Amino acid sequence: MRIALTRLTARLLWLALLPLAAPIRLWRRLFGPRPRIDAKTLSSDPFCYEGSIPLVVSIWASWATVWRVRTEQIVNNARSEFGDRCEFIYIDGTSGKVDPRLEAKVLPIVLVYHQGKEAGRFVNLIEPNRLRELLNELTLASDSKEPGH
Repeated sequence: MRIALTRLTARLLWLALLPLAAPIRLWRRLFGPRPRIDAKTLSSDPFCYEGSIPLVVSIWASWATVWRVRTEQIVNNARSEFGDRCEFIYIDGTSGKVDPRLEAKVLPIVLVYHQGKEAGRFVNLIEPNRLRELLNELTLASDSKEPGH
């Protein structure tokens, strides 16, 4: 059996659900997840970063399903594994006002910078090994350049 919604029926359904959806949206906007900056040498602008270890920039949005389902988990796991050897910054791209220099046309996106250059770009990251392999490679390179190694 097929049910066809007319415009009138769709609008009536929308009006009926509006009292439920509005408080949920307000709650999420006020108390939803906030981006974090876990960098010791950075305040908010990744282009100001002058550290010698890799910088992982996660640009996410509350409406980005891939972020909520998979990418956030991968980035958090990487942060747990590489937290002492990498810097992490989370940028909320929900409003669409992401610095154009980052060239983040699709969200979520994870950018990795090392020694002032982009070393990796992962759009809709769902496979953790790609990010882990890059961070291993970059942190090993950083460790070998430190004095005494």
